[in-house]
Amino acid sequence: MAKELLTDGQAVVGGLFVKHGPSIQRIRETILVSEFTDGGATAGTKTLASVLPKGALVLGGKIIVNAGFAGDTNAVAVIGDGSTADRFNTGTPNVFATAAGGVDIGVPSGVRFLEAECATVKVTVTTGADFTSCKSNGTGSMTVELYYLNTLPA
Repeated sequence: MAKELLTDGQAVVGGLFVKHGPSIQRIRETILVSEFTDGGATAGTKTLASVLPKGALVLGGKIIVNAGFAGDTNAVAVIGDGSTADRFNTGTPNVFATAAGGVDIGVPSGVRFLEAECATVKVTVTTGADFTSCKSNGTGSMTVELYYLNTLPA
């Protein structure tokens, strides 16, 4: 029986290269609470270094809370494109509690297909009081994963 390995739109089947259609890919980045920019109120923001490519169809994602944020009573995250704060999620995952298995961020709230590269994937964490309480506490780390269908495979 042949074993199939999918690699960015191509599969290797029994030594033969077989062209496939679009492939599912992800961006993944870990963020420390100390890396957030304090907005001076209840929100802190962090722009990811990762980009979503032109032609991506965003499917959803999750946040892995490696170490729960501290210094307040709650901390909720949203992920957007720099213009729409929650374009890539409809959920309000709590990052105050550790969740090693991940927390579903919900389905995208905006247009899922990217006609142009999205170089500004912005994570906003809103706390119950001033974000300074979380940032100055220094405790908190999360890994953001966004999954997308690459409609323009190489």
